Amino acid sequence: MGFTSLAGLLLGAFFVIWAIVSDGSIKDFYEISSIFIVIGGTFGAMMFNYPLTSFIGGIKAFIRVITYKAVNRQELLDKIIELAYASKKEGLLALESYASEIKEDFFRKGILLVVDGTSPELTKNILELDITLKEDQDKLEQDFMNDAAKFAPAFGMIGTLIGLIKMLKNLNDSETLGPSMSIALITTFYGALLANVVFTPLAGRLKNISKYECESKEMIVEGILSIQSGESPFTIKEKLSSYLIKKEKKEDEEKETD
Repeated sequence: MGFTSLAGLLLGAFFVIWAIVSDGSIKDFYEISSIFIVIGGTFGAMMFNYPLTSFIGGIKAFIRVITYKAVNRQELLDKIIELAYASKKEGLLALESYASEIKEDFFRKGILLVVDGTSPELTKNILELDITLKEDQDKLEQDFMNDAAKFAPAFGMIGTLIGLIKMLKNLNDSETLGPSMSIALITTFYGALLANVVFTPLAGRLKNISKYECESKEMIVEGILSIQSGESPFTIKEKLSSYLIKKEKKEDEEKETD
């Protein structure tokens, strides 16, 4: 998923650059003062709009999108079924020895709650609270990118207005009108480019990642509660298979026929 995010960003940038150089020069679209106005203004407004921790978190969200590796739900299902068989043979307390093998913190926490004898209702409430808090944190990152997508074109327009004001002061010099107008419009171009090639797609990708991760956690909760209630491994597998995407379901069916 991280690869497709990076590929999409590079693809969008490529076609924009190609359109520029196909009938002109990249130098015509380079203006250092416009870059400072759009990028500096956008990040300045974001720093003013968000606390420092949220601002840093928003910056890190970009890296998270690029490096993101989706949870393998088939592996999750296999582990849940393994734990279900273990609980049937050895009892719920035996699951503690399996907890250290689980890499996913949320999953491990749920198993340890069961081992500690936490009631199913309380276990569900604790784990669902974690999911809700994660959704809130993810929503903050999405809002960060959406706000940046609003600020960038706004500062692009501010830069354009600055350029137009300077141009109008030199109306007597007709030779400078064309270049001045071009420079004035570049800032709008920069703002629109950042908003539509970077920030808005980032917000959309973060939303998709959050949805997938929260659904995976819901799958874990359902599996843990099923184990705790003593359901059979077969019943648990049939119940949780609905969380698998078509590709994962096909792989699971092929594994059963081998």
